[in-house]
Amino acid sequence: MNKRIWKKICWIWLNITCLLVIVIALFYVIENISGRKAWERYVKECEARNQTAASDKEKTYLWIEDILPPPVDEEKNFANHPLFKEVFRRAKEGLPDIHSDENKDLDESLEIWRLLLRIRGYYWHWLGEPDYTKVCRADLKKIEKYSKAHGYEDIPKEECISFLLEKMEPGLVGYENIRKALKEYPQCRYPIEYEKGYDATLPHLDVLNKISTVALMRALLKQSLGQNNEALEDLFFIMDLGDTLSQGRMMMDVVCRGVIYEKALNVIWEGIESDFWTPEQLEQIQKRLKKWNIRTNLRMAMVAERTFINNALKQDPHGFFAKDPEITFMDDFPYECIKKLIPTGWSYRILLACNKRIDQILSEFDAENRYFNVDRPLWDFTDFTDELNVKGVPKWAMRYAYHIGIFGVDKILKTQFGIDAAQVACALERYRLENKKYPDSLEDLGELFPKEELPRDCMDGEVLRYRTTDTGYLLWSVGWDKKDNEGVRFLYQKYDALLYYKDWVWEITREKIGEEK
Repeated sequence: MNKRIWKKICWIWLNITCLLVIVIALFYVIENISGRKAWERYVKECEARNQTAASDKEKTYLWIEDILPPPVDEEKNFANHPLFKEVFRRAKEGLPDIHSDENKDLDESLEIWRLLLRIRGYYWHWLGEPDYTKVCRADLKKIEKYSKAHGYEDIPKEECISFLLEKMEPGLVGYENIRKALKEYPQCRYPIEYEKGYDATLPHLDVLNKISTVALMRALLKQSLGQNNEALEDLFFIMDLGDTLSQGRMMMDVVCRGVIYEKALNVIWEGIESDFWTPEQLEQIQKRLKKWNIRTNLRMAMVAERTFINNALKQDPHGFFAKDPEITFMDDFPYECIKKLIPTGWSYRILLACNKRIDQILSEFDAENRYFNVDRPLWDFTDFTDELNVKGVPKWAMRYAYHIGIFGVDKILKTQFGIDAAQVACALERYRLENKKYPDSLEDLGELFPKEELPRDCMDGEVLRYRTTDTGYLLWSVGWDKKDNEGVRFLYQKYDALLYYKDWVWEITREKIGEEK
């Protein structure tokens, strides 16, 4: 080949290469600068809004230090109980859980907690769990089957229940200890390391869940024996355990609080179904329920989601681009190198999308008017790029932003419906006990539940729907689709193995009084 032609070809390739380098460099510069500037503009807008905010509710909290719970008097802090100190110590040092089978020889002082926390695992499957969302009563026949399997034939139901209570007895020393501590220490702030964000350990949640389940079991057994006051004490104990999480900032704190509250709701519902509670007890329960508003924790939980994301991106701008575990042909080293080639501007834009998504959820949920002002289900994955007004974000990144808070919000609002319905149910039962029938409308409750104080449906802001039936009554929320289906439960969408019903329902069927399943 002619030398001159060869030089010309090399010169062309050199120019093309230089042009490509310049184009790529410009792409990185433009993407990084524009993405960072868009994020910085958002931060400045938030800071300006905070300076003129009339209340904390109107502020936008962006960083971990903004959401830390206030300090409490450590001498009155329930979280300083020896059980929780030990639980957090073990989690921090990577030791097995107290109730784990890996602990062969526990210190004598810890054995009472091991016995308490293992009660649920030993005995819960022998006692059918009530579920007001499915109109499912506690299955006491399981207790009889268990008793007969251990050589107790043809003994009365009361003796079967007493037998199970005796089997629980070894763990009740720890149970009573916790119950006593809750009365003595009115404040609670668990030692959660919020600065670790999603990596913070939350070992107390499992412990609270197990103890509340033991309380649920005891309440159901006491109900079966007709021991009203004892059952009520266990019910209020469940409520107190849930209230220890009121200072929690993480979504898991709030969700766990809802799980514990639902245990209390199932005890209340079971007692109403079996005509167990007295008018005085129903009034006490109604007053306690009135203080419960788990929705007030929703805002802080969503704000915490924001701060964890923001702080994680501070430490690693490419944190959104985590390795897909299904990619097996690429080891960590080349993947980390490839990840660093992604423009940081993309991270800023995704971060902006996540923050705006949280702003959207917070604006749609009006805590004061107590309803979620959204016209589509949270799990409806539509393209909402224009809605959030974030330009240059890939669709898959917007999908990531859209997932934020979905299941936490869903769980919290369903639990809040249960709390609201249980309040009204207590008033309805008090009315029935006094008048031998249910009222035709909720407004007829009068002083038992003043009209202006009736709970609102958290989906549309209207008063909870109510109608009597041949055997009792229904209370219901219109659910995510905001269509009133007259309290009919049926599946309308399935996502990630979760079932969603059009109406959320609280149902009482008086024909089941005295029945055993």
